[in-house]
Amino acid sequence: MKKVLVLYYSQSGQLKNVIESFISLLPDADIKVDLREIKPKIPYPYPWPFYKFFDEFPGAAHMDGCAVEEIENLEDDYDLVILGYTIWFLAPSSPIVGFMKTGQAKKLFKNKPVITLIACRDMWVMAQEKVKGLLKEVGAKLIDNVALTDQGRGIYSFATTPRWLLTGKKMLFGFFHRPVFLKVI
Repeated sequence: MKKVLVLYYSQSGQLKNVIESFISLLPDADIKVDLREIKPKIPYPYPWPFYKFFDEFPGAAHMDGCAVEEIENLEDDYDLVILGYTIWFLAPSSPIVGFMKTGQAKKLFKNKPVITLIACRDMWVMAQEKVKGLLKEVGAKLIDNVALTDQGRGIYSFATTPRWLLTGKKMLFGFFHRPVFLKVI
């Protein structure tokens, strides 16, 4: 039986839903799935308070990462790792960066094939390049990437995404669309 490790950090829960859908048929194919959330030692709020949201910008953009909890009770060996992440200020989220800089990540990813799974507004390419660098540092072999982007027009997401992150409200307002990730790249 093949074993797949799925790692993710989902602040709002939306990425978790995407991942659960993405891997939903793997157990039917006689594949053991180990789904694990990366947890920051100091949880990030959702919705974000206004100043905390913008205060996170420099650390996220410079890929400082944050301290994360060690993931316990993992198997000794996996055939594939799926890394799910969201984009924070054109970079992978701080918990993902923090985890990738740990000794545990070095051990888990060394010589392993990896698929990255991104749920984002639309500007994911720069973040994926940064993740490629993090994967290279831990000795992983990136074999594929799946990016699910917001189906609305990019300019509208400059209003809808901050509104969603700062208030938790996804409903339509004015002529703006609801922030959802449906389009597969």
